[in-house]
Parts: sequence; C-alpha cells; structure tokens
Amino acid sequence: IFLNHHFSEQDFASRIWTHLESHKILMVMCSIPCICWMVADTLLYIMQSGTQESLPRTCTELYAHFCSMKAEVGEPRGREPVKMEQLHGTNRKLLANLGRMAFYGLLKHKYTFNEQDLKAYGIDLLLTQSSFGAGVLIRVESGIHTTYRLTHLTVQEFLAATFYHVSSKRAIFDLFSESTMTWPKIGFQNHFRSALQHSQQAEDGHLDVFVRFLTGLLSPTALKPLSGLLTLGKDDGNQKVWAVGFLQGLLASAGAVVSLRSVNLAYCLQELQHTEQLRSIEEDLRDGSLA
Repeated sequence: IFLNHHFSEQDFASRIWTHLESHKILMVMCSIPCICWMVADTLLYIMQSGTQESLPRTCTELYAHFCSMKAEVGEPRGREPVKMEQLHGTNRKLLANLGRMAFYGLLKHKYTFNEQDLKAYGIDLLLTQSSFGAGVLIRVESGIHTTYRLTHLTVQEFLAATFYHVSSKRAIFDLFSESTMTWPKIGFQNHFRSALQHSQQAEDGHLDVFVRFLTGLLSPTALKPLSGLLTLGKDDGNQKVWAVGFLQGLLASAGAVVSLRSVNLAYCLQELQHTEQLRSIEEDLRDGSLA
C-alpha cells in the first residue's frame, strides 16, 4: 500500500516490491515506517540513476547507497572538476566526523546531540544544512535550545561502523576508549575482534546492528557506493575471507544450542552473503532450541 501511494509510477512500485520479496531482510526492515521510506527512496534512486548498479541485497549495501544518494541529491550536475572534488572532500570530512560522534554516542547510549557536541567532534554547523548533512541529521528546534539526532538509530549505527571500519586500519589504540591511554591495539583484525567482543558482552545488545554493518563493510559491493565518501585503501579481499572464518569459528564454538548471540553472528555472516548459518539457526528456532 505504501509503495503504491508513494510512487506515481506503478512500474517502480512493482519492481521494488519484487526486489523486497526476494530479500527477506530488507522486507523485514520495511515493517518500520521510517526505514520503509529509506528503502523505497533508495531503491527508486538507483533505478532512476541510469547506471547499471545492481540493487542492494543486504542492509549494509542499502545504507551505503542511502548515504551516497543523500550526498548527491540536490547537488548541481555539471560542476567543474575542482569544485566537485571540493564537494567530495567536504562530504568525506563530514561523514568522518559524524561517524566518530555516532560511534562514541552509541557506546554511551547517546542518541541526541547538541551544538556543543557537534563542535566537539569537528562538525561545521553550516554543513548540517548541506544535502548530505540534512539527509542524515535531523535538527530539532525548541524554545530553549537546538538539538540534533540521526534520522534513525540504524543510521547512527551505520555511520558508527563506517568510522570504525576506516579508523581500525590505522589506529594503534583501542577505539572503544576516546582516551589514548590504553593498551596498544594494532591491525584491523584485532580491532574487529574487539568490536565483536564488546558486542557479545553488551547485555542489552545495543552494539549488535553496529557489528553487522561493520562486517558488511568488508564486502566490496557495499563499499563501492561509498568510494567518494570514505578514505579507503586497497583491499585484496583477505580481510573478508578472514572475517568469515572468524565468525564461523565463533558460531562453531557456541555449540548446538542457539543463543541470541549466535543469531547476531549469523546475521553478520548474512551481510557477507553467507546465509547457510542463518538458515540453520532458523530451523533450530522452529524446533524451539533457543538458549
């Protein structure tokens, strides 16, 4: 019903519905009205772009395209190359700073930010009104003060994952502490292990979606839409292969009884298009073997 009302052209609505039916995780996300709007607009944008981009199949791919769309929508076409590069540079800096604020906000269960918070993380308040800034950040005016929040908690979790993904490849200290007075932690794999460990130790599961996105960003397909927004080095795919083995090892060590932690590990693997474990867990859940 939403798709038919949202789009004037029934062909687009039909194609989007067909795609959602083929990808269960995206269909489930659409049960949340705000995310349904994000999914529909992002898929429509890709369809109308005239490129040969394949439609996103995972949550990470979808949010990557969403951020890319927000960075491009409203920006004049045909700009001079120098000015376009300046625009990309501005968006890269804004994404990096928003991602850092999103990550440390997530750790503190903080989802609303004031102007002082934005300034502390190097975010230019004027840029919050840019196409990208206004696309991911909502400004809330009150009679006393102005606050900001990301358009949805999952957007905060995704931006946090982009920050961690980029930072973990060069950070020499534990990223889960804003202080540099921590034990050295060098290399992406050590930081990835740390993220999974913190996620599994969090009783309320508030880092579960964050680590799903973090895992999904190891997919070249998910990173491609972000090529103009993230500072990315060369990746030969070894980290993705390693992560799959690492996650499968964690699942194997969990034993035969399915737990909520095992479910999230399976969802992490699904973000890398490894769905066998999730299907197995769904069968176990139908048999009532959830711990």
